[in-house]
Amino acid sequence: RQIGVIEIGGLLRDSETALRVYGNSMVPNYPSGCVVGLRRHLDSFIEPGMVFVIETADNRYLKRLFYNKYRTAYRCVSDNHVTFDSGPMKGEYCYPDFEIPFNEIRRLFRVVGVIKRNAI
Repeated sequence: RQIGVIEIGGLLRDSETALRVYGNSMVPNYPSGCVVGLRRHLDSFIEPGMVFVIETADNRYLKRLFYNKYRTAYRCVSDNHVTFDSGPMKGEYCYPDFEIPFNEIRRLFRVVGVIKRNAI
């Protein structure tokens, strides 16, 4: 049994495992508290712009992935494009893009489904 993953049974049939989302960087498509269905990605190519979970030694990130300019890393992009409205970061994205070099990636999962809670 894997640590930190959810047994999903028949809820997301094409998923191998699932993970609960924390944080707001992928709002509105993947709000905090939703569950994403995952399938391990073993291919050397990703379709740019698709959503993945990247696992490194220190963390797991749910991001929309693109290749960086030199194809040495994934460019991780958030769906949440909110900017700071005051202070020294005014006008800057609250969740800016960042890169993860290929050699720092332990595992890569493609997001194949999402279960969101109903808003009351």
